[in-house]
Amino acid sequence: MKTITLLLAGLLSSGMLAAQSLNIYYEDNRPLQFVGADGKPAGFAAEVVREIQRRIHNRDAVQLVPWARGLNRLGSTPNTLLFSMARTAERDGQYQWIGPIFDNSYAFYAKADSTLVISDLE
Repeated sequence: MKTITLLLAGLLSSGMLAAQSLNIYYEDNRPLQFVGADGKPAGFAAEVVREIQRRIHNRDAVQLVPWARGLNRLGSTPNTLLFSMARTAERDGQYQWIGPIFDNSYAFYAKADSTLVISDLE
Protein backbone atom coordinates (compact mmCIF):
# COMPACT_ATOMS: atom_id res chain seq x y z
CA MET A 1 0.00 0.00 0.00
CA LYS A 2 1.33 3.40 -0.91
CA THR A 3 1.11 6.20 1.59
CA ILE A 4 0.60 9.71 0.32
CA THR A 5 2.93 11.69 2.50
CA LEU A 6 3.57 15.28 3.22
CA LEU A 7 7.21 15.60 2.34
CA LEU A 8 8.55 18.51 4.29
CA ALA A 9 12.20 17.58 4.65
CA GLY A 10 12.18 16.39 8.28
CA LEU A 11 13.15 19.81 9.49
CA LEU A 12 9.60 21.07 9.87
CA SER A 13 9.30 19.30 13.17
CA SER A 14 11.93 21.70 14.47
CA GLY A 15 11.11 25.25 15.52
CA MET A 16 14.42 26.35 13.98
CA LEU A 17 12.76 26.70 10.57
CA ALA A 18 10.71 29.67 11.63
CA ALA A 19 13.70 31.95 11.01
CA GLN A 20 14.80 30.23 7.79
CA SER A 21 13.49 30.98 4.33
CA LEU A 22 11.85 27.94 2.76
CA ASN A 23 11.10 26.99 -0.83
CA ILE A 24 7.70 25.29 -0.61
CA TYR A 25 6.36 23.65 -3.78
CA TYR A 26 3.30 21.66 -4.77
CA GLU A 27 1.73 20.38 -7.96
CA ASP A 28 -1.91 20.47 -8.99
CA ASN A 29 -3.13 17.12 -7.67
CA ARG A 30 -6.82 17.32 -6.88
CA PRO A 31 -8.29 16.92 -4.35
CA LEU A 32 -5.11 16.97 -2.23
CA GLN A 33 -3.75 20.27 -3.47
CA PHE A 34 -4.73 22.67 -6.22
CA VAL A 35 -5.13 26.38 -6.92
CA GLY A 36 -8.34 27.59 -5.30
CA ALA A 37 -10.78 30.14 -6.71
CA ASP A 38 -8.90 32.84 -4.81
CA GLY A 39 -5.61 31.88 -6.51
CA LYS A 40 -4.16 30.40 -3.31
CA PRO A 41 -3.25 26.78 -2.58
CA ALA A 42 -6.35 24.79 -1.61
CA GLY A 43 -7.18 21.21 -0.73
CA PHE A 44 -6.50 18.95 2.21
CA ALA A 45 -2.70 18.79 1.87
CA ALA A 46 -2.50 22.56 1.38
CA GLU A 47 -4.45 23.03 4.62
CA VAL A 48 -2.03 20.76 6.47
CA VAL A 49 0.95 22.73 5.14
CA ARG A 50 -0.73 26.02 6.07
CA GLU A 51 -1.28 24.76 9.62
CA ILE A 52 2.34 23.63 9.94
CA GLN A 53 3.47 27.04 8.70
CA ARG A 54 1.22 28.71 11.28
CA ARG A 55 2.66 26.60 14.09
CA ILE A 56 6.26 27.38 13.18
CA HIS A 57 5.50 31.02 12.38
CA ASN A 58 6.50 30.65 8.73
CA ARG A 59 5.01 32.89 6.04
CA ASP A 60 6.97 31.78 2.98
CA ALA A 61 5.00 31.48 -0.25
CA VAL A 62 3.74 28.11 -1.37
CA GLN A 63 4.36 27.85 -5.10
CA LEU A 64 2.63 25.76 -7.77
CA VAL A 65 5.18 24.07 -10.07
CA PRO A 66 5.15 21.12 -12.46
CA TRP A 67 5.93 17.88 -10.60
CA ALA A 68 9.28 17.32 -12.35
CA ARG A 69 10.50 20.82 -11.45
CA GLY A 70 9.47 20.45 -7.80
CA LEU A 71 11.19 17.08 -7.54
CA ASN A 72 14.33 18.46 -9.18
CA ARG A 73 14.48 21.43 -6.80
CA LEU A 74 13.83 19.16 -3.83
CA GLY A 75 16.96 17.23 -4.70
CA SER A 76 19.14 20.21 -5.54
CA THR A 77 18.16 23.19 -3.38
CA PRO A 78 18.56 23.41 0.41
CA ASN A 79 15.50 24.21 2.55
CA THR A 80 13.15 22.97 -0.16
CA LEU A 81 9.87 21.28 0.64
CA LEU A 82 7.52 19.43 -1.72
CA PHE A 83 4.06 18.09 -1.05
CA SER A 84 2.48 15.60 -1.45
CA MET A 85 4.25 12.49 -2.64
CA ALA A 86 3.57 8.77 -2.60
CA ARG A 87 6.04 7.05 -0.32
CA THR A 88 7.50 4.08 -2.15
CA ALA A 89 10.37 1.71 -1.43
CA GLU A 90 12.44 3.46 -4.12
CA ARG A 91 11.89 6.90 -2.59
CA ASP A 92 12.02 5.93 1.06
CA GLY A 93 15.74 6.50 1.63
CA GLN A 94 16.03 9.51 -0.68
CA TYR A 95 14.04 11.96 1.43
CA GLN A 96 13.16 12.86 4.99
CA TRP A 97 9.46 12.18 5.54
CA ILE A 98 7.35 14.05 8.07
CA GLY A 99 4.31 11.81 8.17
CA PRO A 100 1.37 10.45 6.24
CA ILE A 101 -1.61 12.52 5.18
CA PHE A 102 -3.59 9.40 4.32
CA ASP A 103 -3.19 5.84 3.09
CA ASN A 104 -4.25 5.10 -0.43
CA SER A 105 -4.69 1.70 -2.00
CA TYR A 106 -5.80 0.79 -5.48
CA ALA A 107 -8.02 -2.07 -6.56
CA PHE A 108 -9.78 -3.39 -9.65
CA TYR A 109 -13.56 -3.64 -9.53
CA ALA A 110 -16.10 -5.40 -11.73
CA LYS A 111 -19.83 -5.94 -11.51
CA ALA A 112 -20.85 -8.98 -9.47
CA ASP A 113 -22.21 -10.73 -12.58
CA SER A 114 -19.11 -9.97 -14.69
CA THR A 115 -17.34 -12.84 -16.43
CA LEU A 116 -14.09 -10.87 -16.57
CA VAL A 117 -11.09 -12.86 -15.33
CA ILE A 118 -7.70 -11.27 -14.68
CA SER A 119 -4.92 -13.80 -14.33
CA ASP A 120 -1.91 -11.52 -14.78
CA LEU A 121 -1.21 -7.83 -14.28
CA GLU A 122 1.39 -7.72 -17.07
